[in-house]
Amino acid sequence: MADLTLITCTADRPEAFQLCERWMARQTYRGSIQWIVADGGETPANCTRGQQHLILGPEPDPLKNFRRNLTVALEHVESRLIAFIEDDDWYAPDWLEAVTGWLANADIAGEIPARYYNVASRRYHEHANGTHASLCQTAMRSSLLWSLLTAIECDRGPFVDRTLWDQVAASSRQRLERSCRVIGMKGVHGRAGLGIGHARHHFGKIDGPDLPVLKAWIGKDMDEIK
Repeated sequence: MADLTLITCTADRPEAFQLCERWMARQTYRGSIQWIVADGGETPANCTRGQQHLILGPEPDPLKNFRRNLTVALEHVESRLIAFIEDDDWYAPDWLEAVTGWLANADIAGEIPARYYNVASRRYHEHANGTHASLCQTAMRSSLLWSLLTAIECDRGPFVDRTLWDQVAASSRQRLERSCRVIGMKGVHGRAGLGIGHARHHFGKIDGPDLPVLKAWIGKDMDEIK
């Protein structure tokens, strides 16, 4: 049995998925990993890291696609710890090491605040969330797994992160850390995501000509994305 399960839902975002593999390949975490890729795209992703690739086929409704992919992935979890890795987001090399460390004394852990950057429009936004983490910044113990599956079945909304933190883990040991290890990248090539920030206009503030905010957030990795 693996020490940690990564869950990635994807659908027709090959460029973003390739970067996701790169961010995971350089992780400093040294435990064993089960990486589940739940794929609802027209064209299956090119998985090159030994993932458990669940090819589920297209679902026209993006929300139904995501919820189905997530549910099926959760049903295949084989480890005690679970981290949600979104296919179009940036992860620092020590993300998995950090978040699994936080889970040493918590049932659910995550990073705040949520930071989003739209690479198409060069706009960014830093949220003020302080009581929950975005799904891409969350990891949890598998003891919450079946409660989460039940909640997803009952709650048809798109904000699984709020359902997880506010309902499923309401009475669990929660840990939130302020750091800058995950950036929600919006406007990446391929199918648009469900979260806010994917539209090119009227989102957040405009970065400077030399992209100082993007550089401050992800450093030299900006050359891989922009």
